[in-house]
Amino acid sequence: MTWMEAEKKCNELGGHLASVADEYEDQFVSDVGRSANLSIPTIWLGQLTKVDDNEFCIWNDGTSGVYLHEFKVPKGFAICMSLWVDWYGAEGSWNDWSCDYPAGFSALCKRKWRSQGNPGTETSTVQGIISLTAYSSRRCCAVSTKCAGEGQNLSCLEGEHCVPDDQDCETQNCPSTGLGWCLPAPSA
Repeated sequence: MTWMEAEKKCNELGGHLASVADEYEDQFVSDVGRSANLSIPTIWLGQLTKVDDNEFCIWNDGTSGVYLHEFKVPKGFAICMSLWVDWYGAEGSWNDWSCDYPAGFSALCKRKWRSQGNPGTETSTVQGIISLTAYSSRRCCAVSTKCAGEGQNLSCLEGEHCVPDDQDCETQNCPSTGLGWCLPAPSA
């Protein structure tokens, strides 16, 4: 399906193709892609438009494009984004495509979600589209030696993993507090 067809499906479900606001959402999108076991490991994401010379971009759902995964967007252009699910790194690789490209990509939709008081996962599946998932996360301790004295249970639940605030903590000595966020663990 083209990017426009994927966006239309997401609109019908009350959302848009997924924007990525920060490194946690980037990790989450990659984890969802990995767990989907796709035959073509690429997922349509939202559309980015660069609006000034200071690298400020905006996603088509209105989300600020401050976190760009080191991706450079040409000024004044709206580009359709995809995520190639990278099995070797913490996050996947972002790529831009023509919005009319008839790819066999899956789509990841994102919609606003209001908590009903119970943190957890709420999922609905639509044929041809990766499951729509809203996830309410909580803090965790990614580096146990740095979280002493926090005075609260900072463990993740079964089926989750702790993604550190500083992604560098996964590959090198962790300079931060050691805190992170519980996110769904990728399927093996």
